[in-house]
Amino acid sequence: MRCGVIEREAYFTMMAETVTRVMRSSGRHKQTLEASSFDAWTKFYKQDENAPNAIVSYYYTKGALFALLLDLTIRVRSNGSYSLDHVMRELWKRYGKRGIGVPEGGFETLVADVTSLDLGALFDLGVRSTQELPLAETLVEFAVELHLFPARSSKDQGSVVNESPQSTDARSVLGAKLKQTEHSIRILQVYDDGGAQQAGLSAGDEIIAVDGIRLSSEQMERYIGEQVEDVPIQIHLFRRDELQVVNVMPLPAPADTCTIYLQQYPDRERQQRLDNWLNPNAPIS
Repeated sequence: MRCGVIEREAYFTMMAETVTRVMRSSGRHKQTLEASSFDAWTKFYKQDENAPNAIVSYYYTKGALFALLLDLTIRVRSNGSYSLDHVMRELWKRYGKRGIGVPEGGFETLVADVTSLDLGALFDLGVRSTQELPLAETLVEFAVELHLFPARSSKDQGSVVNESPQSTDARSVLGAKLKQTEHSIRILQVYDDGGAQQAGLSAGDEIIAVDGIRLSSEQMERYIGEQVEDVPIQIHLFRRDELQVVNVMPLPAPADTCTIYLQQYPDRERQQRLDNWLNPNAPIS
């Protein structure tokens, strides 16, 4: 965005989509970024159907959000004197350009050397714990509001809006990722704490009817979304070659979908931070 390849709204749309992907993975409660990086070749790059419930991305999603949080925190704490750009340039000079590996803890030490800030607590929270990242609290200092709402549909992956967003009633969901096949609906993943998991559904199950009706995956999503609370639905499915009938209680969609709103009339200080962050011509020494 800063070099003009994409527009500002496209950048924030991708940010919203990344936040949504992280919030839809309960693995963030079970694996730290540090552990994800250490186990990358045995877990992250060898994922199975339970991956969303067990692991988190050290690089592509949560890792990227922590880098964003680190950059914004440096900018706020240094009153705009430093950013992650300064850190990465020095990282290249000390290690990359000289072909030297970064030692354990070397990056964190380098951040302190470059910025003169003690960010140990931030690294403890973001890298070595499974606590939620305080992105919303930090972004608002840059006139950017981050909200989490229930998804409007399975196609809702996060968005940017032009008016202050308002929450709507959550539709009912199965709590599973589905794939339409020629003759059935295959369950690809079952999410933690959803109705599908509570009913004992498993990845690989093939759904052939819902309340006695043959539906496509899109029709099934709409049908479940219209169900009232505390009323189970009956699902006929094949598990391997065995026909089973399971009663499933759809649950309200969780608030895991990110909506980003750029404040229209922020105070001068926040507007200046936003401009310095996003402006490709902002002075960076």
